[in-house]
Amino acid sequence: MPFTTAAPADDVDPEVRQRLAALGYVGSFVASANDPRTDRADPKDKIDLFNLMGTARDLGREEGGFEKAVGLLNQVVKADPQVIDAWFSLGNLYFKEGRYRESIDYFRKTLELKPDYDIAVINMAHAFRRLGDDAAAMAGYERYLQLDPRDAYVRYQVGEVFLDRGDIDRAEQVFKQALELDPKVASATNALGVIAYRRGDPASAEKLIREAIGVKEDVRLARYNLALIAESRGDLLNAEREYLEELKLHPDSYMAAFNLSLLYERSGQRDLRIDALKMSVGGNPAFAEGHIFLAKAYLERGSDLDEAAALARKGLSLSPDPKVAPLGHYVLADIYNRQGRTAEAAHEAALGRALEGRARGAAR
Repeated sequence: MPFTTAAPADDVDPEVRQRLAALGYVGSFVASANDPRTDRADPKDKIDLFNLMGTARDLGREEGGFEKAVGLLNQVVKADPQVIDAWFSLGNLYFKEGRYRESIDYFRKTLELKPDYDIAVINMAHAFRRLGDDAAAMAGYERYLQLDPRDAYVRYQVGEVFLDRGDIDRAEQVFKQALELDPKVASATNALGVIAYRRGDPASAEKLIREAIGVKEDVRLARYNLALIAESRGDLLNAEREYLEELKLHPDSYMAAFNLSLLYERSGQRDLRIDALKMSVGGNPAFAEGHIFLAKAYLERGSDLDEAAALARKGLSLSPDPKVAPLGHYVLADIYNRQGRTAEAAHEAALGRALEGRARGAAR
């Protein structure tokens, strides 16, 4: 991917920058003033295309407006392939739909036209992160920091990659660097709380997480982390309250919903458990374990067996954790037994036993 070393635009608040990027508002309709290429059209000479982009942006914010918005933006790039932000907006639309590989293609096209387009760099890195390609994501974050070394939020993202890799010391160092640049990056303070918790210091962890909430009331995963701390102390009532607060602030926080379902399972609240599992798979349709546990919950309630079977099959198709995969087959076996499909039940049970055997062998 070609890059230049053109000076970046003045920095803005990192979290504002992220929100603007997600909505497709950042950038310009034509090349930046420091772009040496001068063959780009002036907006006033392309007013029809400019208006199409505005309509596409509005449609992209509406429920079910994806296809229409993409259609309009494709009209724009067909009429003039040099309109940078049409490609960029296509990338954002596909990202919002969870179609990360396609979004990456559009961000790459954006960067072919404008190699120093910093928000396209960072959004493409976010897409790689969602795909689990942390090496590619890290390359993007590091390239962005070359363009804008004082962006504290992106430095925080680098720390998150290190934290996910289990490199706690390096993550801690980067989070502290982010806070030196901008003490208002509450996500970094929350992440330091996570590190304290992993090191066995829940008191310091809670202090840091509450500091993060004091800076930014709706910092993502802060309540989730407080719930984990409460659970570790056996305080299930406060754990439930914090999970619910996390979901109120961030309905797509699928792990908060999943953990909440486990609390309801322990307390025998069957319907609440199912509701929480529905939120979990709704927040992340690719969450294999959520599908399997929801199938199990339906089975145990003795209702919606066809839906339970579909959920179990879906979960298995999503490559669940090897420790959970056997459960998906056993759920299917039980459902098929109840439906009188004995041969299929036996087949699924055999698959479950085989996976359990492999898991035990791998653990030795």
